[in-house]
Amino acid sequence: MAMKHTKTLVFAVLLLLGTGVKAQYAPANNLEYHSFRNPNANDLNPAFFPIRNSIFVRLPQMGFEMGMPFAISDVLHYDRETQTTVLNFNDMLNALHADNDIRSAFDVEVLGAGAKFGSLFVTFNTRLHADFNLGLPVQSLTTLEQGNYNDDGSSNNELVVLDGDLLSTQAYAEVALGAAYKLPMIDLTVGARAKLLYGMFNMQTANSRVSLTTSDNADTLTARINYQLQQAGAVQYDTSAHEMIFNRNELFDLSHANSGLAFDLGAKYKLGPFTFSFALNDISRGIHWQQNVNTITPRGGAATVQFTGIDISEMLVDGRVNTDTLTTLLNEKIDELQPQFTQNAGSYWSPIPTKIMIGASYSMGSLLRAGLLLHGQWDRGIFSIDESSSALGLPKIDNTFRFNTTASVGVNLSDWFEVIVGSSLVYDGEHIDLFNPGCSMIFSAFGAAQIYFTVDYVSSIFFTDFKAFHFKSGMNVMIGRGNKNKS
Repeated sequence: MAMKHTKTLVFAVLLLLGTGVKAQYAPANNLEYHSFRNPNANDLNPAFFPIRNSIFVRLPQMGFEMGMPFAISDVLHYDRETQTTVLNFNDMLNALHADNDIRSAFDVEVLGAGAKFGSLFVTFNTRLHADFNLGLPVQSLTTLEQGNYNDDGSSNNELVVLDGDLLSTQAYAEVALGAAYKLPMIDLTVGARAKLLYGMFNMQTANSRVSLTTSDNADTLTARINYQLQQAGAVQYDTSAHEMIFNRNELFDLSHANSGLAFDLGAKYKLGPFTFSFALNDISRGIHWQQNVNTITPRGGAATVQFTGIDISEMLVDGRVNTDTLTTLLNEKIDELQPQFTQNAGSYWSPIPTKIMIGASYSMGSLLRAGLLLHGQWDRGIFSIDESSSALGLPKIDNTFRFNTTASVGVNLSDWFEVIVGSSLVYDGEHIDLFNPGCSMIFSAFGAAQIYFTVDYVSSIFFTDFKAFHFKSGMNVMIGRGNKNKS
């Protein structure tokens, strides 16, 4: 009955999300969510706490994740008959959809700790985070194959070469303080966490758009160009030397203004052998970059360039090609697009994806636990600033919601070793991939020194079919003994 209620809740949440639900491969740390003893589950839900121990200290740990919408086998195909490798353009296009991108993230936990005081749990942690997202010009690639025609055969005169989310990369530090409280007389725990985000570096192309439009009679080609590369943080561009400079002092200057706030909320409710949970993490507007902000934009602002062809008679003089006419034409067009570098160019926001977790698990004592988890994220956060501007003729940047569902089974052996295996389901808007396996192993020597390894969201064991994976490893020190039958 309880599991049926959970499925209904998950379905209702998906309905509320409405359109724009596209998973792709957005790898995530899912297996640790239903762990018996790994305190890293607190990162995913602030209401989770390993009550087997009264204190834990998290030593430096490392995590890396990567996801992309296509594999090498979708792009390159080896023909055994001719023994040649060919570009498989059609398969690559079939694997791509709108809002696809290549994404990767790197996390380092510098130091963390947690302690239990009766029914109150308190946590503190510091970490470094870096991510890189590269958008894919799906419409441009499709036009190369199909021409400027829509699916219904009608003419599509506009080709978008570049849009706002082509590139975004940033690095920041995070300092977090959290607390969870188990309510009396009911097996319900609620938790919250506040995070200070300290921006180190950012680069993005949010306010950029380049489109080509042909007239109905195809005698005029119009290019509408607005590019904007925004950059802020400890890495600066020296206009005189034309090189990037790394400012070490700026990197560790905690007083500068490139910062933001984020909040996590979570709840956990136990009903006999069942546990139901919910978390909303990184509720934030993002990081506000206000210091050392640089931009590169067209010298004359957003430009419209029209090309109506060349009069061949003006280029041919006495049987020879007059290159002056062509050179003059090119200079006129290119001059409008010359880049302008502006230092201390105001401020801007970069989003932090907001994540949602809806989980349910069933425990057979302290030996076996089966879990189901819906993990989703809004790429630009639920309170992010829209970087687009109608005055510049830019489209609204979609806030795409991506999700995956992970089913897992954890086995707890002799109170010193836990292994969790699972698989994630991914739906990218058209295709369903049912098998993305993962495994997590947690060793707890003498109940105190805990070492863990997680390889999750593995899209394929074959390199040429690989699309995503997540890896995490580290060590915890557990102090104090609690009830072995609880977690």
